[in-house]
Amino acid sequence: MKKKFLIGGILLAAAVLVLAGVYSTSAGIKVEVLEVQPGTIATHIEEEGKIVPQVEYSLHAPFTGELLELAAREGQTVQKGDLLAVIDAAELDYQLRHLAAQLKALQGEEAQTYQGPPEAQISSQELLVEQARLDFAAAEKEWDRIRQLYDEGAVTAQDLEEAENRMHSARINLQRQLEALRLLEETSSPSPESRQYYAGRKEASQAQIDLLEHQLGKSRIMAPIDGVVAQLTVREGDLVAFGEP
Repeated sequence: MKKKFLIGGILLAAAVLVLAGVYSTSAGIKVEVLEVQPGTIATHIEEEGKIVPQVEYSLHAPFTGELLELAAREGQTVQKGDLLAVIDAAELDYQLRHLAAQLKALQGEEAQTYQGPPEAQISSQELLVEQARLDFAAAEKEWDRIRQLYDEGAVTAQDLEEAENRMHSARINLQRQLEALRLLEETSSPSPESRQYYAGRKEASQAQIDLLEHQLGKSRIMAPIDGVVAQLTVREGDLVAFGEP
């Protein structure tokens, strides 16, 4: 009897195991359901850097003077040709006027040098030359006549010597009058050396004038390009030196 109960229990347990296996096979895999929402995936990277301008100008003072006006400010956008600053050019203007007066005086000095003697003085000297030439011709003719008489024994050696001295004096006087006429003509027509001297002095004065005028033209500093004022190193009223940024 006990043996029948034991066999029955075993069979019952085996049946339960078989049913459990069948159920687990047919039941499927248990999963968890999640709801997906739309979104954006991005990577954020922080870096440090410096903006480098394509073109950069560093402006400098063209001459020494007081900064009368500073029209630009840091960070200001300017257009090419806009006024940035004004430097006091009064001293340059004084120097320019002084040089202009010097050049004018030099031109007057040159004109006075080239003016020469009046025409009447040259004509008078030409008459003196002509008279000296006639005197020399007469003295030479007289000496020739005395020499012939001396050869014939009609006059003494002293007479011949005196005639020769008169001819020599007439020659010297003619040379003196010719030299005086030459000097007068040179005064009215200056030598190439004299012209070169005055030309060199005028060119030097004019070069200084041109330099000052060029510097005066830069007393108003303009923007060379379109851009942004990056940095200012001066303020209105400062005394800026030549070449200072």
